[in-house]
Amino acid sequence: MQKYYLLLSFLLISCLGLAQKEDGENKIRNFFDENSIHLEEYKGFEFGFNITNVLTKFVGNTPGTDVFDFPFLMRYHLNKSAIRLGIGATFNQSSFFDATTVTFRETAERSATASIGIERYVSLQKRLTFYYGIDVYAATEYESVATSNFSQSVIEKDIIRFGGGPFIGLSYSINQRIRLHTETNLSGFYQRTATTEVLAGMDIPIADTDTIGGEITPPIALYINLKF
Repeated sequence: MQKYYLLLSFLLISCLGLAQKEDGENKIRNFFDENSIHLEEYKGFEFGFNITNVLTKFVGNTPGTDVFDFPFLMRYHLNKSAIRLGIGATFNQSSFFDATTVTFRETAERSATASIGIERYVSLQKRLTFYYGIDVYAATEYESVATSNFSQSVIEKDIIRFGGGPFIGLSYSINQRIRLHTETNLSGFYQRTATTEVLAGMDIPIADTDTIGGEITPPIALYINLKF
């Protein structure tokens, strides 16, 4: 009989513990639900950070994004839509000495890009939102390779690009102030590339190239957004 009492007591304690656990989980779930807001209802400024490279470096992989993934993305929300502005810039410089040819080489790269667009929201769940829109952007890039041994030569490349196109994405609101989003886009662009050699202080044109093309960007960039 004592065994039955022990078994019954164990079952009662387990049920009470399970009930308390479920109550705690419901409180956490309700906290996020109450502090979430549909993007369709939000008005105000939002600032987004591209955290893709931070995550890839954390797990030991090579960064998979570039300046066209816009490290910073700002929005102003108006009911079911938002105006967005993206900005990005990079700068790299390195040098190398080749003892075999007694040649010193120095490379420099810099780029800047900006975009503006509009997006619309469709709420799927309390915290999950589908959005779509269109962007236009402008970008400039500069590359130079300077070599010197008995003489000095610099190869310069200037690139100007204009483009734009539609995009779609998914957003997940963690709470009322913080959300994550990723997107994919289809864009067309026009690009002009001018290559010049600087030799003995004189600019010698090498090539001017005009390119028209298109590209699809997969949803590999992850943003964290803060609402104000």
